[in-house]
Amino acid sequence: MLISIDAPLTLRYIRSGETSLEKFVEENDRDTYGVDVSEADSSSLLSLRELIDAHIFNSFKTVSAFHKHLDDLNLLDPERLRPGWDTYFMTLASLASQRSNCMKRRVGAVLVRENRVVSTG
Repeated sequence: MLISIDAPLTLRYIRSGETSLEKFVEENDRDTYGVDVSEADSSSLLSLRELIDAHIFNSFKTVSAFHKHLDDLNLLDPERLRPGWDTYFMTLASLASQRSNCMKRRVGAVLVRENRVVSTG
């Protein structure tokens, strides 16, 4: 599971202890966009954006408050790594609706018996 944790730029600047805002922004851009800021390269954080499973926004004032938030998210729940049957079949129905011939209703269905897909449509 790939998790992205972000915070407002000014808050990250304060937390970093860096004395120069300009230097902090340059380092931030290099980390985010890669060596050449004009286009993102494969070593940038931006290139990983499509692979991220969960985005967490950290604007908490204390580390303990952030840890409490992480505990509340329950990131180690096995359901996050492998969906339950209901979630799995509903996702299949959603995908089937994207292939629907009726553009007005966009309905999808999955027929299941004993956790086996019988038919989709």
